[in-house]
Amino acid sequence: MKLYDGHGNPVSIGEKIGHGGEGDVYEVIHSQKWVAKIYHKSVSAEKEEKLHKMVILATPVLLELTAWPLDILRDRVSGNLVGFLMPRIDDFKPIHLLYGPKSRQHEFPDAEWPFLLQVSANISYAFSIVHEQGHVIGDVNHGNLLVNDQGMVKFIDCDSFQICEKNCYFLCEVGVSTHTPPELQCVNFRTARRTHNHDVFGLAVILFQMLAMGRHPFSGNYTGTGEVSLEKAIQEHRFAYGSGAISRKMQQPPGTLDLVALGPTAPLFERAFLQDENRPTAMEWQEAISVLQDSLAQCKDNPSHYYFNGLSTCPWCPMEHQISLFITAKNLNSESESFDITPIWANIKSILPPASIAMPNPSDFSCKTSISVKKHVEKEKIRLITAFVVVISALIISRIIGISGWLAILLGLVVMTLEIVLRRTTDFPEALQAKYYRAVHEFNAFQKEWIISTGDSAFLKKRSELARLKLEYENLPEYEKRKILRLKNERQENQRTQFLSKFRIENVKIAGIGNGHKATLQSYGIETAADIDGLQVLEIPGIGVMLTNQILEWRDEIAARFIFEPNKEIDPIIIAKLKNRTIIRRRQIETSLTHGETVLHHLVEETKTNAIAKMPQAKKLAKNLAQAKVDWEFIR
Repeated sequence: MKLYDGHGNPVSIGEKIGHGGEGDVYEVIHSQKWVAKIYHKSVSAEKEEKLHKMVILATPVLLELTAWPLDILRDRVSGNLVGFLMPRIDDFKPIHLLYGPKSRQHEFPDAEWPFLLQVSANISYAFSIVHEQGHVIGDVNHGNLLVNDQGMVKFIDCDSFQICEKNCYFLCEVGVSTHTPPELQCVNFRTARRTHNHDVFGLAVILFQMLAMGRHPFSGNYTGTGEVSLEKAIQEHRFAYGSGAISRKMQQPPGTLDLVALGPTAPLFERAFLQDENRPTAMEWQEAISVLQDSLAQCKDNPSHYYFNGLSTCPWCPMEHQISLFITAKNLNSESESFDITPIWANIKSILPPASIAMPNPSDFSCKTSISVKKHVEKEKIRLITAFVVVISALIISRIIGISGWLAILLGLVVMTLEIVLRRTTDFPEALQAKYYRAVHEFNAFQKEWIISTGDSAFLKKRSELARLKLEYENLPEYEKRKILRLKNERQENQRTQFLSKFRIENVKIAGIGNGHKATLQSYGIETAADIDGLQVLEIPGIGVMLTNQILEWRDEIAARFIFEPNKEIDPIIIAKLKNRTIIRRRQIETSLTHGETVLHHLVEETKTNAIAKMPQAKKLAKNLAQAKVDWEFIR
């Protein structure tokens, strides 16, 4: 196929090397630097004018970071515009293959979080350059950004950018809902003039996906009534992460990174996703990411883990139990430099449990009845004697004045009843009883706390844990052999999984599954056909039975193409990852055992310290109980 550039020079077009929605990409014969994009349909006059302007507006910095139009292509010297020439981009891959944890294991096997941070900084820089040139990307999404093994990024599909020259705008007429800001979710892109503030919303989404292992910032569990689609969540600013997510009726997916782990970029994400104005600019993102790059700590247990040093513990370690994140295919040193378990374990065994320290007992205290209690008893005796005298006096008087005997008895009973009532109205005995029971409760509760903090239970628990680690450590070689043997025995299933993992949901059309659904699936760890489990998919918010069945049908269609190759060797990358897992686990156990002796000594000393600190309170409670018991028994 022969076409002509804008100067009428012939351009020979070679084989097709790429396919897109608007057009295909072809080699340019005799040129290693250029390629040609040829449209499927005829080009409008407005589109033709836009491409002419873009060719004029091309600058070295844009050509370095984008597949920017270099020259137009016509079917004849003065014929119809059918495409354009642009820089050739080799050895670059779609950005989502890097931020997706499972695809990263295959496409970027040595990429760790510092590399993701560097790519994020480069993405921010690329956005800032486009904005400095006065243009707007418009259709921001994971499909128009490419990245290579060195972390360099480039934009493609630049002919969709919104171009401005001398207040003349050529709009971007397309967009992907998952990266579209709230204020543009229901807007017709064909008439909408985009701004840099719109662009940086999509930038923030991409950066969040890059740093949070492919999770979409608005994909989570909606705790309100009914269901909310991803697009609706964006429109309603329902950012699923951060301390305010509860008030937005959102919960982040299980096994995901907390927002605080993103360090100095965390407040920028909240600005980007919770308001429509004054979103962080591309330069602000670049600066915040640079600060985060300078604030990294390396995990002692897993050297492939780097994290924000403002955290007390590594956030990746617990996540690794669910999905492989940064266990790279590169060879780690399998041998420990100076670890000998024999003397370490001998030292651990030599440490004796803390001696039991008895808590003071109430019987240790000799208490006399309180003066207040004795005075109360004396008053009670006087009251009873008085009552008796009153009754006798009443009988004698009744005899003298001649009142009948039954009336005298009645009078005496009334007087006695009044005395009894008066006696019962006093709450002193009840108060003593309550005081005694309260003293018993406080003493028993403190005794339980005493046993825990001054006993040997924590020491014995830790020593038992260290013994289990020692046994696991000694069995690690055999465990690794069993895992490799299992891989061989399950070769057919492993080959099937590898086959299915080549088919990414991102790249296919499934009835009813839009971009929002795909982003949600990825946020819950469903990236490829190999990840699809019916029950797991059904539990994902916004999917439901019908869409789950559609996804399962697609997976089953792919699985039907699988052919088992019994003589095919196990993927070396899988073996390397398995060995690296064993090495990392060995290092974790070595660290725990090395620190075990110190921890046990600390527990022994802590027990003594706790006993000394708690002894005054223990004596006070024991004495209080002894006194309360004596007082209660005296009056009872």
